[in-house]
Amino acid sequence: MEEIRPESSALQRTPGGGGSAVVKVESGDPSGDPSGDPSLAELLFLRSRVRVLEREKEDLQSENRRLKETLVHEIPGLLSTMWQTLGNGHHSVSTATGRGDDYPPYSQQHAPPNQDAGFSPQTDMEELRRSCSESQCTAAHLDGQVRQVEVYPGSGVLCDISSWQAANQAVSPTAMARMLLMGVFDMNTLMNSNLRGGRSRRPASHSQRRALDPHRINAIFNAILSRFPLAKRGVIGSGINSKLSEIRFRSRRANRDPRFL
Repeated sequence: MEEIRPESSALQRTPGGGGSAVVKVESGDPSGDPSGDPSLAELLFLRSRVRVLEREKEDLQSENRRLKETLVHEIPGLLSTMWQTLGNGHHSVSTATGRGDDYPPYSQQHAPPNQDAGFSPQTDMEELRRSCSESQCTAAHLDGQVRQVEVYPGSGVLCDISSWQAANQAVSPTAMARMLLMGVFDMNTLMNSNLRGGRSRRPASHSQRRALDPHRINAIFNAILSRFPLAKRGVIGSGINSKLSEIRFRSRRANRDPRFL
């Protein structure tokens, strides 16, 4: 009789003329093909999503450190130089540019008593963003239609104004990509697409994803890189695919339980 090893999960006797033999019947290997077990496939998919989110978290932390260094060490000096230049008066500006008639006189604005009299970065950045958005506006509130802006100058790709404003508040390239994605594409397209297309990576799914419109994606990339010049295209692409996976996951969960809608 063969030796019975303790790791065997089940035993089965095999018929034979010279006596019976005990053979090992292994239980299902969790590392094998999970296609037959939807719960295991979903668990593996969620683990992969966690790894992707952890990598994105590291990228965001690195980006935040870089932005903090820029904010602390570079921006104060630039702002000081800018205001010193503007404070020299309209005459110095017109002399340097050679077309003073095109510029209105600079006047120092006084802050309210309950605010600092100095420069307010947040207020001025909001003004810059608003002026940029207005200059790129291509459709206003006509017959109740939603206002839209051009994602990147000359691209012809439009984004609704709320997503555009949210994207301009983003503190990282991936966050900006997620906002623009929601404003440029409709939800049905996002649920059935990947950045470059291809087969779904979920073990329990065999659906084929469509590629997002490359012209629109290129406009989104250009808009992000114009604001975050040091951003990596691969990181932006991973952020887009991560958002698409999140949308599909929320949809599947909502279909199982309407409370998650």
